[in-house]
Amino acid sequence: FGNPYLGMEIGGQTGLSFEAGLRPPAAPESEPATLVGAESDITRFEAFAPNSLTFAGRARYRLRDASGFTFDAGGGPSIFVPTEGGGDPEMILHHHMSAGYRGASVWAAIGFGGWTFVTEDLGGVGERTLNEVGASIGFGRGQVRPAFHIIAPLDDGYNEDVGIVIGVGV
Repeated sequence: FGNPYLGMEIGGQTGLSFEAGLRPPAAPESEPATLVGAESDITRFEAFAPNSLTFAGRARYRLRDASGFTFDAGGGPSIFVPTEGGGDPEMILHHHMSAGYRGASVWAAIGFGGWTFVTEDLGGVGERTLNEVGASIGFGRGQVRPAFHIIAPLDDGYNEDVGIVIGVGV
């Protein structure tokens, strides 16, 4: 169990939309699942960050044409406020982009995403940024809709801990 997300999104299924929310700290610090969750998908890191209250805002643009082609791009800031042990709040800037196909019974997408430390002085933007690429395919008929995902981190330091993540969703 990670940090739950409480938020809202304004906008339609296509076009520009905006999202804002927060994640209260609920992820246990000493659970192996917390570490696995945080390192398996860096774009969802804050869902598993222990001892941190997170405020997030995003802007997103979605396109879906009549042929089923989809495109999604966006990003925005997240602010991590430590709830134990002191420390200063940290800000990261999320970014993502994906393209794919959505049909009546199947969907597929490839994407690129990650985040950049804004408040840390770790050198240039490239040294403060973590990125990953991913691909997914899902089946959309009936009550059970399975999906398969593969994610690969692009950062050398991050890649030492996690090579490739393969996931299944329902």
